[in-house]
Amino acid sequence: MQNNWTLDTAPGCALSEKLPEVLGISCGPFDYIWAEKAHVAFSSELVHVLHGWINIEMPDRTVNCLEGDTVYIPKGMMHRDIMPLEESHEIYQVQFAWDGEDAACDLISGSHLAGFSQAYKHLIRTEFSTMYQWFIGNQPYHAEVTRLHLLQTIYKLCSISSLVNFSDQAPSEDLMKSRRLQIMMYAREYIKENFQTNITLEKIASELNISTYYLSRIFSSENSFTLSSYLTSVRMENAAKLLVNPGLNISDVSQKVGFNDPHYFSKIFKIHYRISPKTFRSNMLKTTQI
Repeated sequence: MQNNWTLDTAPGCALSEKLPEVLGISCGPFDYIWAEKAHVAFSSELVHVLHGWINIEMPDRTVNCLEGDTVYIPKGMMHRDIMPLEESHEIYQVQFAWDGEDAACDLISGSHLAGFSQAYKHLIRTEFSTMYQWFIGNQPYHAEVTRLHLLQTIYKLCSISSLVNFSDQAPSEDLMKSRRLQIMMYAREYIKENFQTNITLEKIASELNISTYYLSRIFSSENSFTLSSYLTSVRMENAAKLLVNPGLNISDVSQKVGFNDPHYFSKIFKIHYRISPKTFRSNMLKTTQI
């Protein structure tokens, strides 16, 4: 029997009144004629630049947005959207209404949203992409999931923005701990999304705009393992999933999880699981046939 629950009626859940209401999400270029004119935002907006650049002129500031940048436009704000006529551009535009907006969006009302590091920009781009796919989809509860993703996007913007805002201030102990946890979280997210590539400590630190020493020290102090061991763990977990597919040989699996040398991959896999990739695959295939 199918349960036609919503966030209001699902057992133990009365969340819809606390979530943003998604009025519309679009992906593509601005309407040049409409955007160039000064106009009032009839709903609150989040604009994320996928490709190209745009400038948002507001009464108190102009935000120059490049690829990967995000800007928040409050409801009722008079503004102009300026973009190059001779160049292509593509944006995500989310229109929403939310009772909790004033408090939550206070941190994302400045132009510093256009100054995130590449790692943070990538995380936010992924959030917009996921939100848009749910918005246009026909899956069960897609509207509710879209609203949850919007809430998550807003608070991730707040979280990252807090790091940017307080980077030049003398931090308190609570703020320093918060920053350490946020850096660790985004380092983990970066590894999960890029473990197939040649990830180095220097690359992750550069993406987060911090030193390799600081990144390594934070990660080790907040965990019982190092950044390198976490990367290996993520790669091995994904390798184990891929080995279940008999259509992939060991060399294929090795490359898909970031190892160029299949012999070195097999060595690390055996250290991690105490069994060779070949034996692991054989045991797993026998299990699935039972």
